[in-house]
Amino acid sequence: MRERGIVFITTSYIKLLSTITKSTMHNKLKTKWIILLSLLFVATSCIDEDLSECPSGLSVGFTYNLYNQDMEHANAFENVESDMTLMVFDNEGTLVNKYVATSDDLKHNAYQIDVCCLPSGSYQLLAWGGIANGSFIADNLVEGSSKLDDVLVSLSTIQQGVSSKNLVPLFYGMGSLDNYKTTKYTKVEIPLVKNTNTFRILLQDVSGAELNPNLFSFEIIDSNIALNYKNEVATNLKVSYTPFAQGNVSIDTKNDGENEEVKAVVFAELSTSKLFANHSKSARLRVINSESGVEVMNIPLIDMVLMMKNEKFSASISNQTYLDRIHNFYMTFYMHNGSWVKSQIIVNDWVLRFNEIEDF
Repeated sequence: MRERGIVFITTSYIKLLSTITKSTMHNKLKTKWIILLSLLFVATSCIDEDLSECPSGLSVGFTYNLYNQDMEHANAFENVESDMTLMVFDNEGTLVNKYVATSDDLKHNAYQIDVCCLPSGSYQLLAWGGIANGSFIADNLVEGSSKLDDVLVSLSTIQQGVSSKNLVPLFYGMGSLDNYKTTKYTKVEIPLVKNTNTFRILLQDVSGAELNPNLFSFEIIDSNIALNYKNEVATNLKVSYTPFAQGNVSIDTKNDGENEEVKAVVFAELSTSKLFANHSKSARLRVINSESGVEVMNIPLIDMVLMMKNEKFSASISNQTYLDRIHNFYMTFYMHNGSWVKSQIIVNDWVLRFNEIEDF
């Protein structure tokens, strides 16, 4: 079919071009006619019934906006060292195919995944980053039978109810592909959110007295060990996140205009799964005196984090959106004689006064 079409167009093109050239040798419109006919000839290669040389198929790209404390953002996906798993579900929610790309695969393919041989139709695209070789695992799905409701991504670092690892970042994104046609090239981009968080907790004595890091144990308690295809909690089972790093750190302070080195600050770093705004009372940060067993503090983690958001972004974004955008938290608590002094807390350089802290 293609060969006959090309011969016909080529012959017609040559005859018509010859006629125009002879009859309009001195006509100023000759050049415009030649250009028009040339474009028409080129266009026939994609009008012909054989579309083997025409662009077709589907490419799926990804975006990940990295936010600062002022909600300014930039796309940082190319700096993300993560595998990506793309799941394609049909309009009935049945798994059609799954594609896995390593970070190297993404770099060599313009940070996108090419989907082959997808029939025309409407689809839902589900993306997870970090489940192929990370701290989370996904239940095995069967192409042609597994449903969206079967998707389950779970924390794999738990031992006896405790996770003490620095979690490999977990990314999530979902998009739709409506009225996809195999006869044309389509590119879509899926926006990603990061599900993992890091907390750096500092304990500092107000008098400068030395604090022993072995004297304190830290934990964050939450029920966020498994996520479904909506990136929502799939089980209410609790997990205790404990430090993957703990010790002493030196900081500089000023006394009468002169710097003084304080060596008594205790730090602990913890890594957690996704934070949820509706866990405002159940997600807790606990610090315990390891020798006496006395609870030094037990405070609602989500409420404390959201105090930063309420200062500046209370009207513009939801609590959950804020938690989805900020992932690194630095918290300083002041101690005196082994007890927590509730005068203030510093969270990401925001000073939270005692009269702002309720139900702690």
